[in-house]
Amino acid sequence: MEIKQINSTIKSRAAVAFAPNQPLQIVEIDVEMPRKGEVLIRNTHTGAILIHLRYQEAILKAYSQWYLDTKVRV
Repeated sequence: MEIKQINSTIKSRAAVAFAPNQPLQIVEIDVEMPRKGEVLIRNTHTGAILIHLRYQEAILKAYSQWYLDTKVRV
């Protein structure tokens, strides 16, 4: 059974980081409808563990410092 779609995109909300060290912003985005062999999943609940956030923050800081160091040495 094949489902016909009227629109090729749907509207969704996403938390987007536009700049480092800035809060995430909730924006409306267009999401393409799934193609053959793909699925669309609706995520209704999520959570974050503080240690994971701290680890991610440390990785980003280390990478940022490395990137700046490589640019300064030119």
